[in-house]
Amino acid sequence: MKVSTIIIRLSFLSLITSFLLTSCDHKMSEEEVAAYKVAHQKWQQERIEKLKAPNGYVNLAGLYILNKGLSTFGSDSSNKIVFPEKAPAFLGKLRVTNTKSVLYEAPSEPVVMMKEEGKDSIWEAPALQLVYDDSMHMSLQMSHEALTWFVIKRGDELAVRLRDFENPKLDSLQSIDSYPVDVNWVITAEFEPYDPPKVLKIQNILGITYDQPSPGRLVFEKDGEEYALDVTEEGDEFFVTYADETTGEETYGGGRYMYTTKPNSSGEVVMDFNKGYNPPCVYTPFATCPLPPPQNKLKVAILAGEKFASHY
Repeated sequence: MKVSTIIIRLSFLSLITSFLLTSCDHKMSEEEVAAYKVAHQKWQQERIEKLKAPNGYVNLAGLYILNKGLSTFGSDSSNKIVFPEKAPAFLGKLRVTNTKSVLYEAPSEPVVMMKEEGKDSIWEAPALQLVYDDSMHMSLQMSHEALTWFVIKRGDELAVRLRDFENPKLDSLQSIDSYPVDVNWVITAEFEPYDPPKVLKIQNILGITYDQPSPGRLVFEKDGEEYALDVTEEGDEFFVTYADETTGEETYGGGRYMYTTKPNSSGEVVMDFNKGYNPPCVYTPFATCPLPPPQNKLKVAILAGEKFASHY
């Protein structure tokens, strides 16, 4: 599932779980368990740092659907897109020329700066500037003081995503409620490939449904019962969206996410449910999180990974 621009990548696995790939019957020693817990604590801290990073989710402050034609934007209530009060009254106009491109038209006295993703150069917005096109595979960033915004596409919808680098949530998020680390939730699964790949119907939090190819499923046992999860691919990892019997109770109602290794030579995959993490929608109402497909709703309580707390 290509969610690398929506969802934070959590790719590292500890040496202990890598070792399990070569010896699925191995039982961790006390020293290995202690090392695993230290590595997991580091993962948890890095997880918070990524959420609060400039390209993370905690600083999001708005998501505005763009309709074809002209949309004025700024903090004044007369605008079609109303930004927070800290923004100038009128920041300009966004013109959707079709379903694939967006032009920015500056006001008479430009107050917006432009920046190309991945580059350090910043320049004052010209009178007319192409800020998004499907062929660009990105959007130019527009900014004013602590606010930065850019155009994204979800399904067939174009939208403006707004960041506020002074968002008070950046200070309030200090930890994430989680179940106690339990190495019994580090499980070796068997990868069963689909030939040809299966097409999953994925729905996101906005109700948009799209097709996503799945190369196969992970089959595993827990307490004598067999379960399976369809996966999608993220580079050299598998990505899993899942729900379980804690979903909507102790954990987030929209399910949780997890990355795994790809199969070893024996077709085995390590699933570390201690690294099951909350979708970005837990931390902001302005994310577009994919939901677990029906077959990934497990009839078991996975008492591992992150929990949900409403104070986020």
